[in-house]
Amino acid sequence: MRFYIVLLTICFPIFIFSQKIMKLDTPRNPSKAVYYIGSPLSFRLEDGKDNKVWYDEYIVDFDIEKGIIIFQTWQVQYKDIIAIRNPYARKTLRTSGAMLKTFGLGLIFFSTAGRLSKDCPNCNEALVVGAGTTLFGWIIGKFAGPKNYTIGKRNRLFILDINFTPKKEVDKV
Repeated sequence: MRFYIVLLTICFPIFIFSQKIMKLDTPRNPSKAVYYIGSPLSFRLEDGKDNKVWYDEYIVDFDIEKGIIIFQTWQVQYKDIIAIRNPYARKTLRTSGAMLKTFGLGLIFFSTAGRLSKDCPNCNEALVVGAGTTLFGWIIGKFAGPKNYTIGKRNRLFILDINFTPKKEVDKV
């Protein structure tokens, strides 16, 4: 019995760490984006007629031998993908823009409330600063959208099978 417990303790981590992933490789940062099974993927396909349609799907599985990404309702060859959208890029910049908008709107509200009283000497300046801060935060949020990666010469997309158990060789007849 102890032998089986020791064997399970040694072999169990091998099955935990084996997984299939899809990776986006960029020139300056090779660990840019990794897509696991169950993660969302926003991509464009090379259809020939309309390449401006973005598809948003969840990855169900990868077929490594055929090079296919399996989604809930359909399948796509990963070589047919021409662009990937990464919604997590520039997240810090978008958060900063939202905080600046909130601060600016709060400053506008309190300077407007201060104008109703007679003891507010700097209400006009606070109103201008609040409007400028709100506008700057809106501009940052508008231009810091998700980053699109075009698959081609510089960016590559590939599927990996990280499996620690050896595969069985099939005899070809």
